[in-house]
Amino acid sequence: MITKNIKDKTKHEFMATFEDINFYLKKYKIKAWMDAGLLLKYSRGQNLYPSSDIDFGVKSDDIKNIILFSNHMKEIGYLVTILGNTSVVFEGITIARKITDDNFITADIYIYYPLANYYCRPNSHKPLKQSYLATNLFRVFNKLNIILNLNFLKRFRIIKFFFNYIFFLYSKLYFQIAITSQFAIPKNLLESFKNINIDNEIISIPKDNIKYMEWRYGINWKTPNKNWRLTDGNMVFLCNLKNYWHYFCSAPPFLKSEYLLKTSKGNHRSIFKFDDEELKFIKKSKIKSELFKIN
Repeated sequence: MITKNIKDKTKHEFMATFEDINFYLKKYKIKAWMDAGLLLKYSRGQNLYPSSDIDFGVKSDDIKNIILFSNHMKEIGYLVTILGNTSVVFEGITIARKITDDNFITADIYIYYPLANYYCRPNSHKPLKQSYLATNLFRVFNKLNIILNLNFLKRFRIIKFFFNYIFFLYSKLYFQIAITSQFAIPKNLLESFKNINIDNEIISIPKDNIKYMEWRYGINWKTPNKNWRLTDGNMVFLCNLKNYWHYFCSAPPFLKSEYLLKTSKGNHRSIFKFDDEELKFIKKSKIKSELFKIN
């Protein structure tokens, strides 16, 4: 009975968090849609809970409103950090609601950028694991971001200016050279949306969510598969970050919440660690060649 009560309470907190985020996204006029794993569960006809987290997608046009939204969420007690651990809001944000010291309900809000005929996610924190150069460039990029987030820099303007300058130069190098595992969604799949009702909550999803699921997860998306790989779908490609540089330079800074989430250290294979056959498949993708046309 105790276990059931705990599960019921967690489900209630999960749905309350989902409703809260959806409400305030609308309040701040952010055109968000239910995305990724949460949309996959809905499209399969499954209940949203249990889920590892809550997923929303937004377009880069809404970044300014995302800052306002994020500040408000902090004010009402949520913890807000930045996806990718950058010092600016570039890839998106993570919102967490603390239930107990060991239990958080988290929501990721991903930012998609218009490039050529796609809406893309840069995944600047996902360097190609087979690339010694990319992974080591990322380690420095990540450490510089950590330094820029330190509170003591606020008190020393000259030191902060110096680190900002070093960070700018290094980031440009990183964006020019490092290869990351990026996602691309055809624009036609994210240009039209429809409203659905979940527990009396109105939420937007892509109008043709079935084709969207096929693109993201492959033709067998309806069948749950713990061994699912990014290459089952069509969205992953490998490329440098040149096309995102102007977006990154204009990304607004954000003072993130200070907290630690316990992360799983399971032995399961990372979806971002590709084997030789997967790399061959990804390299055949037409996405990269189409994006290079816009350089």
